[in-house]
Amino acid sequence: MWGDRRLRALVALACVSGFYIVGEALAAPYASQLGAGPAGVGLIFGAYAAGAAAGMLLVARLGERTQLRLMPWLTIAACAVLVPAALRPGLVVSVGLFALSGAASAYHLVANTSFVRAVPDSSRGQAFGLAVTALRVSQGVGVALAGVAAERIAVHLVVAAAGALGVLAASGAAIVWWLSGSRSNASRSAAPSRWDGTSRSGGPDAGKRYGRS
Repeated sequence: MWGDRRLRALVALACVSGFYIVGEALAAPYASQLGAGPAGVGLIFGAYAAGAAAGMLLVARLGERTQLRLMPWLTIAACAVLVPAALRPGLVVSVGLFALSGAASAYHLVANTSFVRAVPDSSRGQAFGLAVTALRVSQGVGVALAGVAAERIAVHLVVAAAGALGVLAASGAAIVWWLSGSRSNASRSAAPSRWDGTSRSGGPDAGKRYGRS
């Protein structure tokens, strides 16, 4: 699997969730910082879920070529919309930013399909295992580091920093994808097995964020 640049790019794009997951992982302290309390936490979680649902519905209606063109840009956007958190916006604006991040995370729908089509039948099980492991590690590391950082600096700055770093990581993964030819192997048909481990984009572990661990 690692010898195929396209597969490496798809896994890298998926692992960007380790950055934008921070907004959801720090929902409680973020809401507390805004003085919103439990209701604020619920709004943040709800914004992510609603955004993801709306994003997947919209992406699913697009043609395959359009989906593939948008995938790397949506990956970048999922992180970029968190950067304005550095300005410490109010609850309403923050909820909007998180909803946009959730909507952009719908790129996982495209990445999943492309991955399934690109992996040879003979090695699909092993490839899926490696991909899921990479996803969970990226999310786990992202949540852990965000928690440590939030104990030392303001939560809104942690979220914004994760977004900024995520933009850099997503841009690098996008470049690898573009260099690989950015074409899905449409001639290969396969069952739509899920390899994203996040609740934001569904999958076998819905509720454990891709965009959750």
